[in-house]
Amino acid sequence: MRDFELLAAGFGYPHPGRVEELRSALDQLESGGARRRFGRFVEAMSELTLAEWEELHTRTLDLGPLFVPYVGYVVWGENYHRGEFMAELKVAQETFGVDPSGELPDHLEPVLRLLAAADPLPDKLQDQAPLPFELAHGSWDSGLAPVEIDEVIMGNVLQAAQG
Repeated sequence: MRDFELLAAGFGYPHPGRVEELRSALDQLESGGARRRFGRFVEAMSELTLAEWEELHTRTLDLGPLFVPYVGYVVWGENYHRGEFMAELKVAQETFGVDPSGELPDHLEPVLRLLAAADPLPDKLQDQAPLPFELAHGSWDSGLAPVEIDEVIMGNVLQAAQG
């Protein structure tokens, strides 16, 4: 679960010293696929100036994002289910001392921090997610290759970094 906390650091807004923070997080990750992909991400970000990284972050995750970092929006879009989900996330984040750092409760950064802090997740959150996910999954093309979520996340960021 600690890996979720470390990976969440990659979604924070760039600032002076962030690359060093990410390198420290990388050193703490267990070996495996997430560590390799996170390592590529850290290496790519270390080659950018702070201004370039801020532009990339904004283009990728903020204004008209290439990757929508809001879990509730990805699952439900803009409807009342997302609102209920965010309300439950907010309660859980407060319960487990997760600071959303100015983000909405369903932003990937505080969600990853909640996953790191809460084991297991509160029942209300566990009960909300499966149905919409299963409905969406049922319409997916069965010929698609399975992909790990961190591969998608870091892949999007790395592709954006390459222009």
